[in-house]
Amino acid sequence: MTGIRSNTKQALVRRTALLAVLSLVVLAGGWLVHQNEHGQHAIFDERFQARTGTAARFVESYVEALSSRQRQQATRLEKEIDADTFQQLVISSGVVSGLVVDSEGTPLASYPRPPAELNRGAAWPSGLNTALAGTAAVSPVLLSNTTGQRVVHVAVPFDTSSGRRVLSMEYLVSGLPFQSFAEGEVSRYPDAVYL
Repeated sequence: MTGIRSNTKQALVRRTALLAVLSLVVLAGGWLVHQNEHGQHAIFDERFQARTGTAARFVESYVEALSSRQRQQATRLEKEIDADTFQQLVISSGVVSGLVVDSEGTPLASYPRPPAELNRGAAWPSGLNTALAGTAAVSPVLLSNTTGQRVVHVAVPFDTSSGRRVLSMEYLVSGLPFQSFAEGEVSRYPDAVYL
């Protein structure tokens, strides 16, 4: 009987040892999987941050180029602005609409809507007040009052002998190189996405 008890004890010890070893192997394997996934997430985060930074720099430089182009176009508007000249400027720029206001915010020229239809209400382009204060501004992606399509407003201040003026132009997102980025990110809420 002692032999049977001793064999049973040995078998129990072996099973316990085997269970302990298996538990350690499973724990070690789980730890290794966790470390691997953590490493994968870290690599993914680094890639995402790099791509986000690259996209942000591209959008920033593109918008700066748009602002610079608008400043150059604004030099054509230093004197008296007639409706035909402004219409040609807007159409040749390939934008949806354009607006020039004086330092008081009074519309001097606009296309396609006549200046008399514009006020500081719903038709007032986003960022115009910032530009009136002297800083170029870019709106969030929003729906156009003119076409109902997704647009971005770029408002650029410029000084003339008659005082400060602001040229605001409305660009279709579908015509910009970062369309696919903005297209997937736009929500029903106009202030939800900023470029």
